[in-house]
Amino acid sequence: MGRVEDRGIFELSTYLKAKRRQNNMTQTELANRTGLTSAYISQIENGKRKKPSPAVIKKLAKILSIPNIEVMRLLEFIAEETDESRNVQEPTKNLQLFDITGLSEKDVEHIQEQIDLLKIRAERKKTKSD
Repeated sequence: MGRVEDRGIFELSTYLKAKRRQNNMTQTELANRTGLTSAYISQIENGKRKKPSPAVIKKLAKILSIPNIEVMRLLEFIAEETDESRNVQEPTKNLQLFDITGLSEKDVEHIQEQIDLLKIRAERKKTKSD
């Protein structure tokens, strides 16, 4: 449960709860270490707070040992969810998180470069077909 499955729709609440449990922490312990309240942590994990601020995500990430690349994706996910200008008809993009345990920083950079290249290729194909 610590990883977000590739096929499912990403749920921030489920992801953060799993990360907390992986770190063998209670909501109260996490709250104390982040400076947040346990009630706020509970609201995030229960899906009542769907869009915590980037500052909150960064606090949680630091204590829960969430890798920087995943933090960037979480922040991107939240930004997409709060983007008022997006077309309602546009399908929601899935946030994909991958377990990169054991990979070097260079390996992770290489993977990110490949993803960026695939995005550019997809955008070019989309532009050509429009």
